[in-house]
Amino acid sequence: MTRYQLLAALDAAGVSLFVRDGELRYQPKELMTPRLYAALKEHKTGILTMPHCRACGQLPLRTRESQVSGVCLRCLSDSEYTAAVKAMGARRRAERDDNHVDDRAEA
Repeated sequence: MTRYQLLAALDAAGVSLFVRDGELRYQPKELMTPRLYAALKEHKTGILTMPHCRACGQLPLRTRESQVSGVCLRCLSDSEYTAAVKAMGARRRAERDDNHVDDRAEA
């Protein structure tokens, strides 16, 4: 299992990862299975190098906007959240438009 597969499995199991005082933490503990725990132990170092929220420690920061600001969307102020959502929409529209241009060029 790769660390990305592990993150997806933890998410599917309802387990949240976060960093506190440089240590990897998870909750709720009762949802951790021996298999998930073993995989987490194996990938701990790699996961700790991934971008995480400076405010709450949430892992991983999923959006480019969160990675740039270093804060997850939950920890942004209302105005910062609104700006981030607008930026995500603009980025996705630009990516979609670029893909349409590429499709036309291939035809």
